[in-house]
Amino acid sequence: MTEAETQKVKLAAKALLKRVLEEIPKSQFENWFKEGQSRKFLRDASLELLYVNLPDSYDKQLFQRERHDVFDAILDCALSGVKFAV
Repeated sequence: MTEAETQKVKLAAKALLKRVLEEIPKSQFENWFKEGQSRKFLRDASLELLYVNLPDSYDKQLFQRERHDVFDAILDCALSGVKFAV
C-alpha cells in the first residue's frame, strides 16, 4: 500500500469515530454494544464510511474483510471495557 493509501485508511477510521461520537448519545455511548440499534448503526456507518474513504486498491473481498475487522475490533474493545481516547 502506498503512503497516500495508508493516509486514506487513517482518514476513514477517523471519520468513522467522529460519526459514531456525533450520532450515538453520550448517555448510551458506554453501553452501545448492548443495544441492537446502536450495533446496527455502527455496522451501517462503517460500511458507508469505509466504502467512500478506502483506497480503490481495496477489492470487494478485502473491503468486506476490513469492514468486519473494524467492527469486530471496536466491539471487542467495548466488551472488554477498553475506553476510547478522543
